[in-house]
Amino acid sequence: APINTDAGGYFSSSFEIPALPAGSHIIKASDGIEEAAASFSVIHVLSMSPLNGRAGTVVEVSGSGLEADAPVALYFDGKPLATTPVGARSGEDGSLDFGFIIPPCPPGDHIIELRTGSVNLVKTFSTAAEVSLGTDTVAVGRQLMVYTRGFAPNSPLLISLNGIQSQAVPTDTNGSLDIAYLVPHVADGT
Repeated sequence: APINTDAGGYFSSSFEIPALPAGSHIIKASDGIEEAAASFSVIHVLSMSPLNGRAGTVVEVSGSGLEADAPVALYFDGKPLATTPVGARSGEDGSLDFGFIIPPCPPGDHIIELRTGSVNLVKTFSTAAEVSLGTDTVAVGRQLMVYTRGFAPNSPLLISLNGIQSQAVPTDTNGSLDIAYLVPHVADGT
């Protein structure tokens, strides 16, 4: 909207900077006779969320002030990772919006590296193992469904109850295992 100057020819106004690629940009003011300009720099901003979960977690990435129309390279613990949509790129305005899925991995901290244009973003993603039961009460000699997630892929998993261990059963390629566990002879109680 037009801005009116005061009797001395001064004015003051504010506006929101639109999405622009990183770098130096010019703001101009003109009254039709006189013109003035000033430069300002757009800095890059990148965010990634969430930063913890387990294999299969969808992580969203957004950003602005990046190099325009630049491809995105994504790495998980040093290994290339696909984006959703495939072949993510920054927009013509330097914005970025895409997702990716945490691959099968053991519990712990993992390094996610995102490269686009001249910008590198490194974040730590933490995974934890989870165990849930089909029920919280079961009789001796009966089966108890045990559901595990977030363990190392294709690795032996031991289940124990009061120190009585089952035979090792391998997790799947996602580090998960759903198993019917036969409850051994133990005393009543928790």
